[in-house]
Amino acid sequence: MKDIITKHVPALLAGLLLFGLFIAPVQAKPDRLKEDQLAQHHVVIQISQGNGFKQKLVLNNASNMLKHYGPDLIQIEVVAYGPGLRLLFRDNPNSKRIKRLMKEGVIFSACANTMHAMHKKVADLVPGARKIPGGVVQIMERQEEGWDYIKP
Repeated sequence: MKDIITKHVPALLAGLLLFGLFIAPVQAKPDRLKEDQLAQHHVVIQISQGNGFKQKLVLNNASNMLKHYGPDLIQIEVVAYGPGLRLLFRDNPNSKRIKRLMKEGVIFSACANTMHAMHKKVADLVPGARKIPGGVVQIMERQEEGWDYIKP
């Protein structure tokens, strides 16, 4: 009996493992490129510097792409982290411009790590900005999904 167990158990376990691989549900990463079915272009823009010049440059980049392609053909996400998070502060002088860009579909994402370090809550940000786990991770994942990356 012991010979039968030692002889057949490894094969049985291997078979169960293979069977489990075929019937187990696969947890695939969501295809975030499908968020906007019409968009032909997907762009993630980094803002990691806090100065006003860089903030305007990022907003100009987003505006210019929207003008060129139209809001239906491009999906844009601005990812703010580090000192660049200041772009999304509620009292930022660019907040009205950010709101206009949001109405045209631009996504503004704030790094939770930076928010924690700066003692900021979502309520401290421009209404409509969303909190993401990590800015650098978001940019990396967007690139893995096929998004173009811009760092002005």
